[in-house]
Amino acid sequence: MAFQVDLLEQSFGDAAAQGEAFAAAFYQRLSALSPAMQPLFAGTDMDEQEAKLLAALALVMEHLRQPEMLTPVLKHLGERHLAADVTPDCFELGGEVLLETLRLFLGDQWTPELHHAWAEAYEAMVTLMLDDAPAEQQDASSPAGG
Repeated sequence: MAFQVDLLEQSFGDAAAQGEAFAAAFYQRLSALSPAMQPLFAGTDMDEQEAKLLAALALVMEHLRQPEMLTPVLKHLGERHLAADVTPDCFELGGEVLLETLRLFLGDQWTPELHHAWAEAYEAMVTLMLDDAPAEQQDASSPAGG
């Protein structure tokens, strides 16, 4: 896993500085694009869910320079998502929404190079997250691309 770590860390830091608004925008966009995903969040405290999103992204960012530590973190995140009935299609849409939300929050800072860095990293991370999943859970489609 060779990520463009400096680009990812810098851009995430800038987006995370707008943490609550960023996470809320992510889930609003996700819900707008896929009303079918709304049942996944029924009964969920969305403030808590938004905090979990930011914490998970921060955890991944913290371990980008330590791939040996990143793999178990991602596998654990994958297990949690699969246990909550998140499908590969959901991961694909989540990637699209993440990239769109980053683009909106980073404005002029969002370049084709940064888009590519995030798309490549997201795809690699989701691949690791789903690596140990049963085959029937992996069949839907590949993670989001660029």
